[in-house]
Amino acid sequence: APASTISIVLNPAPAPEGELNPLSIKEVRQALQYVVNRPFIAQELYKGFALPMLTHVSPVDFDFLTVFNLTKESRIAYDPDLAKDLVDQAMTQAGAEMKDGFWHFGDNRLDLKFIVRTEDERWDIGNDLRSNLGLLGFSVTLVPQQFGPAIFTVYGTDPQLFQWHLYTEGWGRGAPQRYDFGNINQMCAPWLGNLPGWQEVGFWQYEAPELDALGQRIFTGDFKGLEERNQLYVETTEACLEESVRLW
Repeated sequence: APASTISIVLNPAPAPEGELNPLSIKEVRQALQYVVNRPFIAQELYKGFALPMLTHVSPVDFDFLTVFNLTKESRIAYDPDLAKDLVDQAMTQAGAEMKDGFWHFGDNRLDLKFIVRTEDERWDIGNDLRSNLGLLGFSVTLVPQQFGPAIFTVYGTDPQLFQWHLYTEGWGRGAPQRYDFGNINQMCAPWLGNLPGWQEVGFWQYEAPELDALGQRIFTGDFKGLEERNQLYVETTEACLEESVRLW
């Protein structure tokens, strides 16, 4: 199993009336997949001691073979020009305007708060991603934090308070799993309580009924054999990639 994996979780909560959260727009979240420079992060920031990931499945997980064709056909790669085209289209459609090089909604510049952990390579990842987000016209404020304050802000506040828009998550695993049923739900399906809103009473909740239904079938073993299980796993991973609430 990978000793650790890194993801960027995005805050998809809708902004109050008259305001705009760019990350509430699915097409914007999808576009950000193309400004995560995974080869640079793996080879330069981790000195070759890391492998690029497109989904929650790492290249050393058993289920990498299950989703291999999906990830290959996704054609996700570092492509800022494509990302800019996608963002321009989605933001303009949402009523935003580019002024002085940054996106504005009404008279207000759209500023994104990016909480970045400082203890390890995530600080460098955050700085690299901030630069790439700037190419798309987003004003990004880096908020350097260590474990305690970061966990409290991201997982302990209502996403609609917008104390954060992006966060550098880190995950650890102790052993490989031949047929994953937990990790895919943890990282993709809101019902398990590990996506924005965190199933905390009173918080705004990110909802994805299709992911919940598919993920619960995998979690409870609601399939007749390996082929059906693998098909469910691919469909869930594809829906998760479509939503792009996490960038790996």
